[in-house]
Amino acid sequence: MIRKSQDIIGDIKRQGFAILGAMSLSTSESNLIGNTFSLIPTQPLYHYLPIGRFQSLIESHALYLRRIDCFEKDNLEGKIPQANHTEVSSLGVQLMEQIGLTKKFIENRNYSTDHILRKFTYVHCWFGNETEDQDMWTNYGDGGKGVCIKTTAQRLQEAIGNYPQNLTVQIFPVTYSDEETPIPEIFSFLPSCRKRTSFKKEREIRILANTSWEKWDSGNQNNNDPPISQLLQVRFDRLFEAVYVGPNSDNTTYQQIQKLADTAAGSQITRRSALTKTY
Repeated sequence: MIRKSQDIIGDIKRQGFAILGAMSLSTSESNLIGNTFSLIPTQPLYHYLPIGRFQSLIESHALYLRRIDCFEKDNLEGKIPQANHTEVSSLGVQLMEQIGLTKKFIENRNYSTDHILRKFTYVHCWFGNETEDQDMWTNYGDGGKGVCIKTTAQRLQEAIGNYPQNLTVQIFPVTYSDEETPIPEIFSFLPSCRKRTSFKKEREIRILANTSWEKWDSGNQNNNDPPISQLLQVRFDRLFEAVYVGPNSDNTTYQQIQKLADTAAGSQITRRSALTKTY
């Protein structure tokens, strides 16, 4: 019997409507997915970089985003955890039961994430500490001789409001988990929002930019891989809440950075690092 549309609509109003049955997430899945959408606009953000990189930023008016498979400090960036190669996530199992996803489909998706998607994903890293951090200065700020940009999540979003049409750009907090914990396979962006627990101290929040194969291939005549970097135009008056000169920098360097930063921002925003030793 063919039911009338008004009868179906009546059932929906009385009983509700869902394409899928109720599904439960594991604790790790809930933490990963929930954290991805938990960014607070007022969250302080810090970005440490050598002086040469800061000068390039000023000259280009653009943030430098590196392809995620070209990261030097962590060659597992953007990859699924090892656990996903031997087991299916809790969410994946439920989707297999409810909509008939096959294990082969999930295996192919995992392969695509590790070997294809990473070539089309670009990242720019910020750190969500409440104050400057000595280890961050040492590891990323040229041993304390570089520069640290302070902003907030909202200011960062406003500063990159205009970006190339071939890129999809979002800002995500990073979740830290071990290689023995599988993550949901169905969300292609999640591996790029996860790092190993050894990096947990960084409290990273990252700009994540993606381009599709179709957009890249349409202008690619030589079947080359996508470029290893992308530039994202930025407004310094919104980006710079403050610019800190490294605790190990001399007065000449401070004056040099002060001139560059204050001119770019249109206001006096340069500060000496709070970690600078005074004698």
